[in-house]
Amino acid sequence: MLLMVIFCFGLWNTDKQKLLDIFFIVTSVSFICIVIYSICSGEGLTLSAAYREENVFISRYTLGYSHPNSLQGAYLRIVASFVLSRFCKTERKKKYILLEVLNIILFGLSNSRAGFVVISIILLLSFFYDIIIKIFKAKFFYILMSSLVIVVVCFTIYATYNYYNNPILIIINKIITGRFQHANVFTSRYAVSLLGTNISELSLHLTLDCGIISTLLSYGIIGFSIVLFIYLFGVRKMWQNCDYVNMIVVLSCVIYSAIESIYMNPFVNIGILTCMYNCVNRKSVIKREYDILLKGK
Repeated sequence: MLLMVIFCFGLWNTDKQKLLDIFFIVTSVSFICIVIYSICSGEGLTLSAAYREENVFISRYTLGYSHPNSLQGAYLRIVASFVLSRFCKTERKKKYILLEVLNIILFGLSNSRAGFVVISIILLLSFFYDIIIKIFKAKFFYILMSSLVIVVVCFTIYATYNYYNNPILIIINKIITGRFQHANVFTSRYAVSLLGTNISELSLHLTLDCGIISTLLSYGIIGFSIVLFIYLFGVRKMWQNCDYVNMIVVLSCVIYSAIESIYMNPFVNIGILTCMYNCVNRKSVIKREYDILLKGK
């Protein structure tokens, strides 16, 4: 939470477009360098372990990253920042197709289902969002995006607490490699409080990948509500600024937060980063809109 406060101060009166461009360049260069070094040196090329519901040993390419999911997650950050950067202002749809082709190739190497699906959601919705808005109007798109953010968060909490009581949730849990089951272990041991609970003791023995549940337990109802408010307020400002692709990125990052621990981490979650930007720069955005209105008159 302190990290988010520091980020908010850093985002004050900054150029959002430059921020997104730099984010894309840095993540892309880092990704390329890590992958090339891994391929050339042979270090960290693959990881063999028991995965999936079949519980069999398989080899998955990591290409220099600590885990195949980290590889796909890094590509997710590249895609999310690219579609928001100035480099994607022209010939958008051709670039979306190219990014999806690369996503499929990377999925064939990493076999990371969650990252592959979330990246595909970003690219698919970004490809068709103008058609959706033309048919259903912009306000419907905003209501849909903000409602889905709430639905994903509420469903994740419900699925975690009711995992053993619903056969459908058990099937979904198998598909996402036990995320709800692991989160259920934490919620069974630690109660949700107003200000948060120290869950580090159990974290030494079991990984809590679900960022939504991790935030709820670690920062309590108050901290969790603040983060959710940042998401929803940020999406509203994006709607007012006609920044529809950014709304898609935010929703996708929230979906990914149900599987990976990125829900409130602005270093790896460009969705929360852009929402935080909209929160701390609200007055400047309103002033720009007012100036545009005056010029229009």
